[in-house]
Parts: sequence; structure tokens; C-alpha cells
Amino acid sequence: MAQRIAAVAAWTFLCFLVYATISPLGARPTLRYPTSLEHVAAFIPIGLLFCFAYPRHTTLVLCLVIGSAALLELMQLATPDRHARLADAVEKMAGGCLGLGAGHAILSLGKTLRSQQQYSAKNRCETLPQSSSPEIRSNTRRTSEYFRTSRNVAVDE
Repeated sequence: MAQRIAAVAAWTFLCFLVYATISPLGARPTLRYPTSLEHVAAFIPIGLLFCFAYPRHTTLVLCLVIGSAALLELMQLATPDRHARLADAVEKMAGGCLGLGAGHAILSLGKTLRSQQQYSAKNRCETLPQSSSPEIRSNTRRTSEYFRTSRNVAVDE
């Protein structure tokens, strides 16, 4: 479910960036920040959202982010009041790569934390002393079996 939401958000945000990049200067949303910062900041969420939406397709996401930055700059050649510059394209690509890197860091941190929680829960269950009551040992066995079987179940995030 979270991946679907991230995918919808990523494609929606990319459509907004297409509008902002191709629209005439008067209709374009502007900020008070330098345009270099705007370019980088606009593509950080693109890389982040596409990374969350398609975590197993890193190469495809990287090509999509870099390709969309280059294509959007080239599309500005078709509008009379806009100009395409290589520096702008590089800034957008850098922002997208920063977002992609941040997304991978967040995903790998989450994966590490989940595996540590499972490992510590498994060890807590298996290290109870044998002198415990039969009822505690029975509950321990059931919990250990649960963790052994739950690792094989794929979770769609």
C-alpha cells in the first residue's frame, strides 16, 4: 500500500514538474530562492519518491530521474520564452540522485532495524533457562516457530 501511494505521489510530482518546466514564465511557480537551489530541491523529492515506489528497480529509477531531468531541459527548447542550459540539467540530475541516495539510505536503515528486531526477539525466546516451567517453555517454542515461519513471508511495503 505504501509503495502505491509513493508511486502516485512520484508520478503526480513529476507531472507538476513538467508543467512548471514547460509553462510560460508568467505561469511558472516561482520562489525567492536562487534557481540553482530550486532545480536541486525540485528533483530531490522525485528521486526519493521513485525510490520508495520502486525499491527493487534502482537502475530503472536512476535512468528515469536522470532522463526526465535531461528531457525536461530539452523540452524547453520548444518554448519561445524559455531556455535550456546544461548547468540546469546537471543541477536537476544532482537533486534527483541526492533524493535517490536518501531513499536508499532510509530503506536500508529500515531493513536493518527490522532484521535486528527479529534477531533480538528470536534470541530472547530461545535463551530462556531450561529450568523454567513447562508452560513458559511451551510458549517459547510457539514464539520461536512463529519467527522462523514469518521470515519466509513476503511483505508488500
